[in-house]
Amino acid sequence: MFVRIKNQQNSHYLLFLFIFNAVFFVIYCFIIAKFIYIANIATRFVKLMFIPCLLVDQL
Repeated sequence: MFVRIKNQQNSHYLLFLFIFNAVFFVIYCFIIAKFIYIANIATRFVKLMFIPCLLVDQL
């Protein structure tokens, strides 16, 4: 009886860990995706800023 209860608690704990890891992984992926998105916008913005400078230098 005691072993069964202990195993049940253990499985609940493993399930909790699994759910926690899944949620953490989703949040982590979301943060990385957002970071990449912001980086892409930033590089585009920098290119837009640099192109006129390059044109001015060539003139």
